[in-house]
Amino acid sequence: MRGRMQALIVAVPGAGTEIFFWISAAVIALITLRKGVEQGFFILLWALLPASVLAWLHFPLALLGLLITFAMAVVLRFSTSWNTSLLAGAAGAMALAILLLFAGGAYLQQILDLYSQLFAEVFAKVPEQDPAKQILSNLQLSDLAGMFTGAAITIAVCALALARYWQAVLFNPGGFGEEFRALRFKPAIAIGLVAFAILLFSTDSLQMWAWMCLLPLLVAGIGLVHALLYRSSGATGLLIAFYVLLIMLDPLKQLLCAVALVDSFINIRALRASGGSS
Repeated sequence: MRGRMQALIVAVPGAGTEIFFWISAAVIALITLRKGVEQGFFILLWALLPASVLAWLHFPLALLGLLITFAMAVVLRFSTSWNTSLLAGAAGAMALAILLLFAGGAYLQQILDLYSQLFAEVFAKVPEQDPAKQILSNLQLSDLAGMFTGAAITIAVCALALARYWQAVLFNPGGFGEEFRALRFKPAIAIGLVAFAILLFSTDSLQMWAWMCLLPLLVAGIGLVHALLYRSSGATGLLIAFYVLLIMLDPLKQLLCAVALVDSFINIRALRASGGSS
């Protein structure tokens, strides 16, 4: 936050690595949120240079992640709404997936050929019935586009959350936690996200795209968990255990999406508050 040069020193080198580009995305988001879109865009342009080199080397995740994070940060700055920002991120990721599929088909084919060779070597001695081998051996270009953009928006959400947390620590202590715990979608939006995800999942070539629709609900579900555990005894330990299980168990992610859908109708936080007060 001291100046452009300091931000560039942190953001640009990290954007050229496969491991630390998410830190660059968080820095760009922080500058955008605090200093404005023009300042954030300036840092983004420089960070896109090493990210583009990575994309040329068949690792487009950094480039996609930076773009989605910046777009979400811009929306969050002007709307001050996590709901709007998450929906914008999902829409942006979907647009990038379509762009990759129809304008970058040759590029995706090159990556798919490289992955196919790698999978053939890795799964050489694995039985044909193995689910992972069947999925990875039958990847299509649409699957690859969905995988890249789905991973990119996941990283973008984490980077934006980190940036918002940094901003709160520096300028508004406790502000990030308060707005994150309040995250909740209206019923019509929640139903629309679920319906669109089901539609995509029911289409063989677009199953990987469904995650982009469900991620906003997943984040809302995580926010609900934080709200329910807030100020509870042993909350820190419970949250650590929760995140470990969340990383390991896909059914828990699906359950959180379902809970977020229910919460959009009945407002579980308000029910708990009224129950506690009575």
